[in-house]
Amino acid sequence: MAQLTAKIELFLLEAPLEAICSGSIFYLTMDGDEVGEYNTIRTLTKRAICFVSQKIKNNRRRTKVVNILLEMEKEIEQNVRILKTKLDSPIINADKNLYGVLKKNIDEELNVSELTWRDPIASTVFSDNLKIIKNLSYRQRHTFMEPRENMKCEVPRLISSRVDEFIENFDKIDNLNHIRSIVHDKL
Repeated sequence: MAQLTAKIELFLLEAPLEAICSGSIFYLTMDGDEVGEYNTIRTLTKRAICFVSQKIKNNRRRTKVVNILLEMEKEIEQNVRILKTKLDSPIINADKNLYGVLKKNIDEELNVSELTWRDPIASTVFSDNLKIIKNLSYRQRHTFMEPRENMKCEVPRLISSRVDEFIENFDKIDNLNHIRSIVHDKL
């Protein structure tokens, strides 16, 4: 944790002013593709800001650095606010009931201050395993899932037959040249 805090401190002190924002802090603290726990990153950032704000002489940089924590707290709230606004204006009338119930579920069952970036809804992403989706009636849940169902496609018979043929004959391939002649885009 100390290394991560030092990394944040160095970034706050030396990064170009236009690069300093909460998004950059999250990116900086990523481990491969994994984003760290929101509250941990916020705590480390707070520590780093307290330490470096005393060292920063440039007022613009100091203001920008100090505002990062405010920015971090407001991003999730802003996303949920935008989501509610979108739910207030369904594109088609058929979605009015679904959108209304989703908005009501968010208002009644969601404590925005407890959300972290690991919660899909904090990034305005709905998934079918969210509590607010599971609480929908059968009809509303079906309406919610309909776009996903419409995106499913069947593999063309020509392709599936070639795959079946390859699987059937794979054990019989004993010639290295034959394997080299198999090309992804050739039929």
